[in-house]
Amino acid sequence: MPIFPFYIVELGVGATELGILAASFAIARIVLAGPLGRLSDRVGNSSKNPRQTWTLIR
Repeated sequence: MPIFPFYIVELGVGATELGILAASFAIARIVLAGPLGRLSDRVGNSSKNPRQTWTLIR
């Protein structure tokens, strides 16, 4: 079920603006995937925070 028409009505924005918003999210993920992946490889997994450890166990 398409949800964009509901967003357009509720937020009062045009289809173009909503499309740009959705596309910018996808583009940001593509652009940041490489640098954040390298950072994650360099820093490693340090689960010193108990909350992070709990989310990994669950």
